[in-house]
Amino acid sequence: MNYYQDVYLSKGVGIPADGEVPLVAAVDGKVFGFLIYSRMQGGGDVYLLADFVVNSTRYRRLAKLLLLVTQTREVRRLLEEKFLLEIPKCRTMVFTDKPVSMKYRGLYQLARRDPGKLVYETELGILDLSEVVPLWLKKFEKS
Repeated sequence: MNYYQDVYLSKGVGIPADGEVPLVAAVDGKVFGFLIYSRMQGGGDVYLLADFVVNSTRYRRLAKLLLLVTQTREVRRLLEEKFLLEIPKCRTMVFTDKPVSMKYRGLYQLARRDPGKLVYETELGILDLSEVVPLWLKKFEKS
């Protein structure tokens, strides 16, 4: 995972820890993205440390596809098995001075805005994995 993080993740993004649950996302056997999760201290939610996609000249908005994957029942079940607790939400942080992050807008809710960072969250388990690609094609992958 560290190799792909070095290749695909923006060099300006510093991840404070390796995370506890690294996941690879693929469609039809082709990898398109990576997720790194960790537990949030003092709470039942999980923290998405990193989400990044491979470079593609064929498909646009693969980041939106990956974020849809994070909202699935299958990912929630996997994380609950790993952390041995019920996980209703996922949070992530974006380091920016901009008022919103276009990547998360429309899929995650803005929970908090602090100087230099935005905190986003989403409910987990709101989609089935089988719904993700058709939904992404309909909403985001407009050629």
